[in-house]
Amino acid sequence: MKLNPDCIRDILLHCEDLTDGINRVEFEDCGTTINGHDYSANEIQYHLSQCEMNGYFVDFSESVSGSHFVSDLTPKAHEFLADVRSETIWAKTKSISKEIGISSLRGLGQIASKVVTQIIMHHLGI
Repeated sequence: MKLNPDCIRDILLHCEDLTDGINRVEFEDCGTTINGHDYSANEIQYHLSQCEMNGYFVDFSESVSGSHFVSDLTPKAHEFLADVRSETIWAKTKSISKEIGISSLRGLGQIASKVVTQIIMHHLGI
């Protein structure tokens, strides 16, 4: 399956809203709407696994019924979200990503970080 950056961002934003290190978020084995976007069960499952493999979850588990649980986000996930939380920055990040052909999570994070740096420099008149 092709990586869907919007799905990754939506999953992380959803987890950030609902987890606190004690309470965990459950993704049932069915399609759902996250952050206003519809995703299939397969798409959610795949992108949850990608988040786990990229070190974005503190604790990730799966029940025998197929539901997935996330207990908290790592500092790496919070850093990624801090850079892509703004819809304006996210749109610019995706546009640059598409233009140069980079779609990895690492690449998206690097692009977002540079976009944030450019905005800061522009704001400071540098």
